[in-house]
Amino acid sequence: MLAACMFLVCVILSMFCCDAGAETVTLGPLSIYIDMSCVPDPYVVTRGEIEEMHESFNCTVYSTTIGHANDVILELHRLDREMNVSVERMIPFAEHLLPRGWSTEHGDFEVDGHEGVLINATDLYYPKMRLICFSPDGDDGWGCEIIVARSTVWGNRSIDLFRSIRVL
Repeated sequence: MLAACMFLVCVILSMFCCDAGAETVTLGPLSIYIDMSCVPDPYVVTRGEIEEMHESFNCTVYSTTIGHANDVILELHRLDREMNVSVERMIPFAEHLLPRGWSTEHGDFEVDGHEGVLINATDLYYPKMRLICFSPDGDDGWGCEIIVARSTVWGNRSIDLFRSIRVL
């Protein structure tokens, strides 16, 4: 009987611990699930909306920074009308998060079942930075929401972090 009770307690505690690094972050009208167990210090700071122009679109940007050293930045760019959300059209939404002079390469990357782009940025003197862009409402090739995530978390942990993103 004691063994059965101990087993039940272990099962219940493991249910609480398995998502210990998970977090739901609110970006304007969207809630985003992200596994922050890869972030050294998952301290979350959410900023209010910022109005800006992007090409000929009015855009509202919602931003969240994760970690005391800004290890991860999440942004939602909400456009006033739909646009073609091809890889080439989404990359400019991430460029303001890239330091000038860094080399970049990009490739296709799927996030939460949505087509997106993974950008690897490198510099001779600094660790690698990775970014993703995808449109959660752009499955038909047109969308008005673009999510950008930037990570400076060491190694392949950025990839694991990006794969954990879910739009709720």
